[in-house]
Amino acid sequence: MDLAAATSMLARTPKVLDTLLAGLAPERLDRTDGPGTWSAYDIVGHLLHGEATNWLPRARMILEHGPGRAFEPFDRLAMLRQERGQARRSPQPPTSLLGKAVRAWQGRVASCVSLVLLAG
Repeated sequence: MDLAAATSMLARTPKVLDTLLAGLAPERLDRTDGPGTWSAYDIVGHLLHGEATNWLPRARMILEHGPGRAFEPFDRLAMLRQERGQARRSPQPPTSLLGKAVRAWQGRVASCVSLVLLAG
């Protein structure tokens, strides 16, 4: 793995999403193509949930235990259930979720670099 290339790609993710989604009307961000499809809001939430519960914890596990240990299953629908469960009460505004995702990615990229440097 080329650390510089990987972190460069990861570091661009927030800007790409911000460029695509910032300033869009909430109804555009919440639009789906029908039952069983995801909106842009759902996708950003899914990525944010995955950042927190999936890829960095898995990287830590590999570094701590080696490649032989099985991963815990990743619930790829968890954020959707969480958001829909609170949607009637107080869903996060799309711009709030996007801002939260950008901050999370920036922190995760720095954490990833630190992990690789510590392991190497």
